[in-house]
Amino acid sequence: MRIAFVGHFEGRDDGWKPDESRVAAALERAGATVERIEAPGGGVESRLLGSVQDWVLFSKIRNQDPTLVQRLRDRQPGARFAQIVFDLMDFKDRVVRGVPWIRQTRLSWWIPVAREMDVVFLREKDHLERYGHLGVKGYYLDQACDTDESPASEFPPSMSCDVAFFGTHFPDRARMMKRLGHGRTVRIYADRPRSWWLRGWRAERAAYGTRLAQAVIGAKIVYGESARSDIHGYWSDRVYRVLGHRGFFLTRYIPGLEEIFTNHEHLVWGRNDDELADLATRYLNDEPARRRIAQAGFAHVRAHHSYDHRARDLLAVLERTRGKS
Repeated sequence: MRIAFVGHFEGRDDGWKPDESRVAAALERAGATVERIEAPGGGVESRLLGSVQDWVLFSKIRNQDPTLVQRLRDRQPGARFAQIVFDLMDFKDRVVRGVPWIRQTRLSWWIPVAREMDVVFLREKDHLERYGHLGVKGYYLDQACDTDESPASEFPPSMSCDVAFFGTHFPDRARMMKRLGHGRTVRIYADRPRSWWLRGWRAERAAYGTRLAQAVIGAKIVYGESARSDIHGYWSDRVYRVLGHRGFFLTRYIPGLEEIFTNHEHLVWGRNDDELADLATRYLNDEPARRRIAQAGFAHVRAHHSYDHRARDLLAVLERTRGKS
């Protein structure tokens, strides 16, 4: 299968790697031929004029022209068009950076683009029917662990802590971290550490690559709280990132977690603040159990939830969708 993949593929010196590059590599390992087209500014239309593709696969591109797909259909009548979305779309983004109270829902610009696709891979299982009523042909495809990344065997003493958190400041996250961190050592890693600093927290730059691997094993517990905890099938990709680095992961329950993981076997979840606080105390005092669960979670995501697994599922859906046309 020949795929033109339009997205963001350039990594950073700090070890951050776009999801698009992980998926593209997995698609190639699964036997697809992938042409990577950097967006925006990748010259999508002009590059497709001189090539023949079975599918054009878009990632989430904030400023994509909703009429682009129809123009491409006119130029490549044999091609089909899909989109893969790695983020939560039923969410409000800041319109102006640094001004938190001016926000715009992602659906306002995403839906006009998504309904032009033959299929959209998204992570909100609870919303497939809702988006279908809006003209989006959705298919649930979760995030994954990257088997190209290996767990660390050691970490600097400065990264040692009782509880670590990876992510931007949200009030619910800060409230729970205050509870979990009482009388304990805490480390917070964030793309925007200033969002924590302004509210009196100590935080440091986000951890990726080797530094992420070290930060995960340096923490006795990694606490995770997704942007929302009420959407069936949607949770932060940090679930897979942390487990893929053999971390012990404690998180707030989200509907559907039990379809993928077993509580107290692969990771640990609680349904409210009190239960999460009790679980943190329990497992901070039980190192053998933490090690056992971390190892089982690592083995589970490697065996069943890698990008190679997702790539095979994605290609199977593309084959079926093309066969129906």
